[in-house]
Amino acid sequence: MRQRVSEMEEELRKEREEKARAARELAEVRRDCEKDAAEKVQLLQREVEKAKESERKMLESLIYQTKQLEQTKISLEEAKLEIATLRDANTSLEAAASRRGGVAEQRSVKDLVFGGSDVDEVRALRCELRTAMQGEEKSRKALDDLSVALSDVTMEAKQVKMWLSEAQAELEAATRLRAVSDEHDRCRLEAEESAAAWGDKERVLLECVRASEEEVNRARQENTKLVESQRVIRDENARLRDILKQAVAEANVVKESLELARGENARLNDVVAEKDGALQSLRQEYECIKVSEAAAQGSLKELNSLLAATTTTACSTPASAKTASVADYGFDQHLPSVRLVASAKGTPEAASHRWMAEKSRTPSSRRYSIGEPAKFKGSFSQSARMGSLNHKDQVFASLSNIADLKSAAEAAMSDFDDEFDHIDQSHYDGMDQSMKNKKKRPILRKFGDLFRRKSFYKSNLAPVHT
Repeated sequence: MRQRVSEMEEELRKEREEKARAARELAEVRRDCEKDAAEKVQLLQREVEKAKESERKMLESLIYQTKQLEQTKISLEEAKLEIATLRDANTSLEAAASRRGGVAEQRSVKDLVFGGSDVDEVRALRCELRTAMQGEEKSRKALDDLSVALSDVTMEAKQVKMWLSEAQAELEAATRLRAVSDEHDRCRLEAEESAAAWGDKERVLLECVRASEEEVNRARQENTKLVESQRVIRDENARLRDILKQAVAEANVVKESLELARGENARLNDVVAEKDGALQSLRQEYECIKVSEAAAQGSLKELNSLLAATTTTACSTPASAKTASVADYGFDQHLPSVRLVASAKGTPEAASHRWMAEKSRTPSSRRYSIGEPAKFKGSFSQSARMGSLNHKDQVFASLSNIADLKSAAEAAMSDFDDEFDHIDQSHYDGMDQSMKNKKKRPILRKFGDLFRRKSFYKSNLAPVHT
């Protein structure tokens, strides 16, 4: 890193030297160009001023000469007109002279010319002719002078054109020089901008060097921190390995306990299956009790009808004898006593036949005090479905069925009591009490067994949840 920084510093120093040398050369070129350009511009300006002055003078002389040429042209035309008029007058005079007669022919030309009244006219004509010839000579001289002046003007114009072409060339050179100076200024500005850019790059480079040094220091600090964190992580890994070994041992223990719990659950399932079988047997016994109860209710209704029939005969018998007979016989001995009463009335066979007919019709009828047999058929199908459930559901279903049996038994007992309420209590108190006591004892014993089994199920619910 230090070697790279030194190399970059060396390159920066070289760039600075090259920049300074280029700036010096640029300043020298600029000074030389400025000097040459100033001298050339001043010379060209002087030459242009001279050319403009000579051109102005030539134009003025040309204008003057053109004016003189126009005046000579005008005088020449006037002279030509005068010559033409003089020639016409001469021809007329000659014609007039030829027409004259004899005397006139003999006269000499001198007399014709200078004699008589025409002498003044001839003199005037001669003067005019002389002046005309002088004007013609003057016009010829003016034309010669004008041609000479025109040739001089053309020569001067050619020279001025040459001077103008040279001035234009110098002006183009000056414009090129100005463009070069502008380019020089532009290059100077670019050099200054490049110098500023190099300065910025130098500052950025120095900042990068500082930042790289800071990063190197930060990287070293991070490396030390990473070494320390690696050491801590190794210790943590060792501790985690120990914890993992303990967890594996605990998992094995839990697995063993789970196997034991599964065995216990299987045993409890077997116990629950046995209890379900016992519950099914209890339900069957309960169905038998319901059937016997229905039969008892039919017999009670028959007894009620017989009692209503034998009311008049029963009044003649002493109250003590009826009480003794009712107390001596239980619920199962009521039917023979009724037959005796009926035989005392005189129709024992008809009463016995009617009792047997009602007894044979009672099991097939639907006169039940607690509920329909179909309800218990549904309970049997429900118990059959409970076999397909898991052990926990079977236990709670059995408990609910026990609760149903309890409520049904209580309803049966209340109905059983209500069936005997309409009997004349004054005559059959002893018989009713003995029948109820004999009938309640086996029912209460069976429901006591059910309640004990229910409490046993509740005590064994906790292993089922595990």
